[in-house]
Amino acid sequence: MATPQEMQAAISKAYAAAEKQLLPAKLKVTQENSNAVIAEITRAHGVGSPAIYKSETYYEAFKALYRTLDWAVPPAKLVAERQNERPATITTALESQKAWSAKVKAGEIADAKKKADAEAIKKIEAAINNYSPIDIRGLSFGKQATEQTRLRAYVKQELARNASPQSIFEQVEKEISRLYAADEKSGERIG
Repeated sequence: MATPQEMQAAISKAYAAAEKQLLPAKLKVTQENSNAVIAEITRAHGVGSPAIYKSETYYEAFKALYRTLDWAVPPAKLVAERQNERPATITTALESQKAWSAKVKAGEIADAKKKADAEAIKKIEAAINNYSPIDIRGLSFGKQATEQTRLRAYVKQELARNASPQSIFEQVEKEISRLYAADEKSGERIG
């Protein structure tokens, strides 16, 4: 007859072997888990059954109790079942319509902004092209070319910084007005 220590060692060995079969799942080491497994084995095999020394017995108990045991790493089957148990999220027709309307409105706003930006860029280009400084001799081509080049470089720099084309247009208009005012003040502009 085996001693109580030998019986406990055989039970621990069978339990550890059954836990290895569970990998990558891992049970938490709790008194509740131990009690549940022992209760399941006792229910299935009876008190004092030699099945208590076999790892298959513990593995069968783990499989039977997998939904109620406390897991450090739950088995894939339990994870899949829990994911499928969640109630499906169903949106109502009104919610769906609101979401669609919001997307359409956002698209319309984006299209309108794009159109306004394109119009502003056309206005910027027209304002720069129409800049015509006049001095005593007539149209000053040198000053025109220099200032148009400088203004285009400014516009390019501001667009690269993602500035609003409308605000760039306002700045270009102010700069062209300043140039004309400077010409008038210096007496170069005839008009």
